[in-house]
Amino acid sequence: MSLDMMNVLIGGFVFLIVGIILAGSIGDSVDDVSKQNQIIVNESVVASAGVAVSLVNDDLTGSQYVYNGTSGLLSATNYTIDADAGTFTLKSDNASIAFDGNTLNVDYTYIRNNYVADSTSRSFVSLTLLFFVIAVFGGAIYLGIEGFKKMGLL
Repeated sequence: MSLDMMNVLIGGFVFLIVGIILAGSIGDSVDDVSKQNQIIVNESVVASAGVAVSLVNDDLTGSQYVYNGTSGLLSATNYTIDADAGTFTLKSDNASIAFDGNTLNVDYTYIRNNYVADSTSRSFVSLTLLFFVIAVFGGAIYLGIEGFKKMGLL
C-alpha cells in the first residue's frame, strides 16, 4: 500500500468527520431562523412608577402577564407594555404605586430578531443544510472510491 493511497482514504475520513461536525452547527443556525416565536417565562424587572423599563427582548406578540412574587398576577390596569419597543411601565396611580420598587416577573412571547419572515427564504435556508450534507457525503464517497481505486480494490 502506498502512502498516496492512504492519504486519499485518510483525507476522505477527515473530510467526512469535519463535515458532520459542521452540519450540526449549520443545523442550529437553520433552526434559529426558522422558529418565529420564543416564550420567555419569569423575566425579572424592578418596577418604578412611571418609568419605562426595557425587557430583554422586543417585538412582543400575544399576551403578556406580570406577576408579583407575593400576590400573584397583576391587573393589566396597573401597567402598560409597549410590544414594539419591549418596555414595561408601571402606572403612577394609587393602585399601582404599591408595587413601586418591587421585583416583578413578566411572561411574554416575542419574535426572534434573526427570524426570516419570508416563507420562500425560510425554505431555501432549510435546504442549505440538506445540500451541505449531500456535498459532504458525496465528497467523502468520491475520496473513498479514489483511495480504493489506487489500492486496486476497485
